[in-house]
Amino acid sequence: MGSPFVSGLRDLDVNGNAIGSAGVASLTTSPMRGLRTLDLGFNELGDLGVQTLTKWDALRELRTLSLAGNRLSDASLRELGTTALSALVTLDLTSNRIGDGGCFALLQSLDVGELRELHLTSNFVTDFGVRSMLRLEQTSKLRKLDLSWNRVGDAGAISLAECGSLESLEELRLRGNQIGMAGARTLARSDGFVHLRVLDLGENPRIPSDALALLSERFGEVLRA
Repeated sequence: MGSPFVSGLRDLDVNGNAIGSAGVASLTTSPMRGLRTLDLGFNELGDLGVQTLTKWDALRELRTLSLAGNRLSDASLRELGTTALSALVTLDLTSNRIGDGGCFALLQSLDVGELRELHLTSNFVTDFGVRSMLRLEQTSKLRKLDLSWNRVGDAGAISLAECGSLESLEELRLRGNQIGMAGARTLARSDGFVHLRVLDLGENPRIPSDALALLSERFGEVLRA
């Protein structure tokens, strides 16, 4: 990857190639100073791969980073939190092993003033993690937040509904969680989410039909359930 032919790359997609931590080490020898998009999804990086990746100067200008499906733990997110990613707009961490502590550590320490999209589908985030993230200023700037297929219940949904700093949010995806009547009703009664275009609550079997009716009345075509 040290070839001069790749030094001017703006977008690099190596999704699904199982390059592992050794491949990342090779990648970081490349002087791709203008890289804007990097997709390393499903490459068996593990925490060691992320530790290596964070030392790469090319990350400084990144606007989109995907680390989906790489068996990352909270340790990887703490490592990312030490990285200069001030230009980052979209971060995809789908299908990893990320829990509450990792999410909070990432957003608390990461210089992500431009972050607008955070994808955490299929991880281990609970109500506690949701409440922790909502206490951070970085969350207030998000336009898309995907927490589908985690462990979010009523308390997490209520925290989202009652949070007064999500005015910019356009998409909120909570599919496949553990939200029930209390969470659904609080979402339906929320006076926030003024710019919301998608509210995905599908595959939440604990939400009763009367609560779904309230949600439908409140959100109309915005609701996916």
